[in-house]
Order: sequence, then C-alpha cells, then structure tokens
Amino acid sequence: MIEAIEKVVHIGYHITSNFANQISNNIDLSKPRNAYGTLSSREIEVLKYLIDGNRNFEIAKKLKINQKTVNTYKSRLMKKLDVQNQVDLYQQARNLDLF
Repeated sequence: MIEAIEKVVHIGYHITSNFANQISNNIDLSKPRNAYGTLSSREIEVLKYLIDGNRNFEIAKKLKINQKTVNTYKSRLMKKLDVQNQVDLYQQARNLDLF
C-alpha cells in the first residue's frame, strides 16, 4: 500500500500488476504503435484541412485535386487510423494534438 501511495505522489498514478498484465495481453504487436507514422504526406495534408473544418470541395480546390480523390484520402485515413466515422477521425486527431 505504501508503494502505491509513493507512486501516486511521485508519478501521479499507480497501475496494479493485475491491470498491467491485462494491458500487456491486449497489445497487438502486429499493429504499428503510432498509426500516424503510416500516413503519407498528402494524407496528413488532407487531415489537417479536415481538422480545420474544410469541406471536401474546399480541400479539392486548395490541393488542386478532384473531390473524389479527397474522398479516397478520407477513406484511407479512416482505415489507417482505425475509426468508423468522420467524427471519430476528427476526435482522434484533435486528442493527440498533432496539429
């Protein structure tokens, strides 16, 4: 108990060994640790515009690409970041403070 209290005081939190084991067992080592590292520079560019609130046609105009190409980039982003919808895509990007 004293060890747990000391960890909370010095580190700010304490994880029980039981919980640590559960986390370790649920880690999928085949997935990259940072999904953002798998994004192309163009995908990151599209994601930045999306986060800034730009619509597909606006992004297409700014990047001088077809609107369908923007849709393709969005689909790739959602797949690579393992999200099911645009709201989750925005939320994940904003939570990680990448932009």
